[in-house]
Amino acid sequence: MKRKLLPLITILILVACTTVSCLNSDDEEFVFSSDDTIHYFELDTIYGKRYPFTIDNRNGKIFNQTPLPAGADTIINKTLISKIVAGGVITKKDTTVFDYANDTVDLTKPLELMVWAMNGVDKREYTVNVKVYKNHPDSLVWKKTAESFTNNQLTGRHKSVCFNEQIYLYQLQTVYFSSVADGQKWEKREVLGVPSGIIQSTPIVFKDKLYYVDGSGIYQSEDGFQWGKVNTTVEIKQLLASNSSTLMGVASKGGKLWYSNSQDGETWTIGREIADDTFPLADISYSSYLTTTGLENTMIVGDPVGENVTPWFTDNGLNWDKLVPAAQYACPKLESPVLFRYNSKFYLVGGDFSNIYESVSGMNWRAVKKKVLLPAEFKDRSTSYSVVVSPDQFIWFFWTNPSANEEIWKGILNEYASEL
Repeated sequence: MKRKLLPLITILILVACTTVSCLNSDDEEFVFSSDDTIHYFELDTIYGKRYPFTIDNRNGKIFNQTPLPAGADTIINKTLISKIVAGGVITKKDTTVFDYANDTVDLTKPLELMVWAMNGVDKREYTVNVKVYKNHPDSLVWKKTAESFTNNQLTGRHKSVCFNEQIYLYQLQTVYFSSVADGQKWEKREVLGVPSGIIQSTPIVFKDKLYYVDGSGIYQSEDGFQWGKVNTTVEIKQLLASNSSTLMGVASKGGKLWYSNSQDGETWTIGREIADDTFPLADISYSSYLTTTGLENTMIVGDPVGENVTPWFTDNGLNWDKLVPAAQYACPKLESPVLFRYNSKFYLVGGDFSNIYESVSGMNWRAVKKKVLLPAEFKDRSTSYSVVVSPDQFIWFFWTNPSANEEIWKGILNEYASEL
């Protein structure tokens, strides 16, 4: 049976009588508090963990910033609030007396509370909303977000890059682009300023510009469309990667190839000679990252030689080392592999897309069997695809003919997802 709140005048009389009985006749007037706010709110532990709640007194909202784990709705549908601290008397919104220590509540839906100040005048409404993940936070969710986005004009192999809050898709002399926030409307421009007129490898983002190696040298662009030649101190045959301070490439000198780097794209330092013929020089993808000690490293892969995909890494671009694991931890050969880093792990995709391979360090790899998976629709597609990871934590897959009709797929961990 519901317990209705005693009329506020009754509460005030009881409090007043108690107060007066403790005061002498010449004591000063007692003023009751106007505090009608909630100061603290806490649920019991969920799967052994406490989740803090934010109290927005201005708007009368109480909510958890970090959602509860998937499945927690079966716990909070009949639960106790372990602690509430308020300036006055707490009731349900309909004035039902709320004994939070003993009254179970269903927090799978909003809970409306009222705080009555002790002066009998002020009151404040609150709504408690408890967020719960629909799926496990470490699960990758996918959605096909667009089809025929260039009216099927983008066919076969292409290159993609995320730059200045835009995504650029290059195919020979044409570039299609859309904002990261949109990804639905794509505009078309021609590539200008590159002698061959075409972009055949993925441009490298470095210090707010794009860099690309054409047959006659390095070219740079501030907008992704208009390119201009960079005068370099040595001949650069290939660009490999970049980090926050260094552009990395392959220099040609004396009929040999050399690892090299530059801090401005113009002045290049020659490093060690490239003596290993398995070092990737085509279809390169890379990831620059901070190690656990705070150092900035870079990892690359390209079309593999042999039976496995073998990453290479460097801390400066002047000397690259091969990461060769024990046989049971190697990533098997993948046609047109793509490397990307996501949620502090490395991933490799390619081949027949039956698996996505994961590594913490880049040395030891495993085929992921649960949670972080590729859509079943990717299976057995050919290699007319590209991948970018945008700053808002989305993984973008672009598919083009002949592997599939033009499609855009976006994936994101539930931990980061607000909508998809």
